[in-house]
Amino acid sequence: MKSKNGTLAVVLFRAVAAQTATGDEDGWISLFNGKDLSRWRLKQVGGANGWTAQDGVCVNTPRSTDILTEKQFTDFHLHVEF
Repeated sequence: MKSKNGTLAVVLFRAVAAQTATGDEDGWISLFNGKDLSRWRLKQVGGANGWTAQDGVCVNTPRSTDILTEKQFTDFHLHVEF
């Protein structure tokens, strides 16, 4: 969902991997802690980075390159709230 200024506000990213060593009792791994983007990296190394965590949401201002999770998942369910 885009706002008027083109930012994407996402309040929760969680994935459950089929085989995971960490996560809660149901296997869910929280990908965004609401405080920082420590579990994320830029898709384009050295690219422009407008990504920050503000008030518990991911904000991309000014618009910049995509971000990816540090971990790779091959078989998962993704739960996103926005």
